[in-house]
Amino acid sequence: MENIVRVKSSQDELFRRIRNLIRNSSKRRDDLLLIEGRRQLLAALDSGLEAEYLIFAHNANGEDLIREILGKYPQKLQPIGMKPSLFAELAATRNSQGIIMLAKMPPLESEPAIILAAGGPILILENIQDPGNTGTLIRTAAAFGFAAVIITEGGCQPFNDKALRASMGAAFRLPLLTDCCLTDIIPVLKDYNYQLFAADMQGLSVDEVDVSEHKNIALLLGNEGAGISDLARASFRLISVPMTGAVESLNVAMAGTILCWELFRHRKRS
Repeated sequence: MENIVRVKSSQDELFRRIRNLIRNSSKRRDDLLLIEGRRQLLAALDSGLEAEYLIFAHNANGEDLIREILGKYPQKLQPIGMKPSLFAELAATRNSQGIIMLAKMPPLESEPAIILAAGGPILILENIQDPGNTGTLIRTAAAFGFAAVIITEGGCQPFNDKALRASMGAAFRLPLLTDCCLTDIIPVLKDYNYQLFAADMQGLSVDEVDVSEHKNIALLLGNEGAGISDLARASFRLISVPMTGAVESLNVAMAGTILCWELFRHRKRS
């Protein structure tokens, strides 16, 4: 491999600069994104994201991955190789795959109408707090053909480190709209003739729901503890996952995955 910058000491100026960037970014939550692992990194590069720093560990995993990535993007990247102990100081996970990238945050959509005009089902995450749930649901939306994910104000950001890892790269594949007010979103959804569904334990079983083939779908999932808001309850048709009664409720990511699949299946069948 050619054109590799090699870092061998924690006193190296480049190492200290990168370490400070990662630490300061995690405190400020600014526009610097730490992307870790093969799948997330390839998805980010496929989406057009440009690396500021591409770092790999000098071990079997890191060297195999950097060869693969340089084979796909030979002109875009200058890798930085580090011995595993130094790399471990930068990685966010204990058992890293041996490669990380620092990049500027990708642009987010700013207007609901831009997303809705393109058509396709929409997933709305209303004040979901857990990064693992947020990332898993973004991944679910991508898997079942949803066109975009809308995250309301106060909810976990999709490029939180844990959310990004849970999305397995899907956060780079879907349009994302964040910090939205549900009061502003609902009229736009209605203007674009969306069928509005919200997950609630008291709702109609999803297998009894009639999904019109002539309308798009918006599915809303509520906060892990509080559930959906009163506004959502009044504005959306409530649907639920049928259960035997032995379990009181499901985790929002699990329930959301089932509902996304069922609505996807309904639309395929209609």
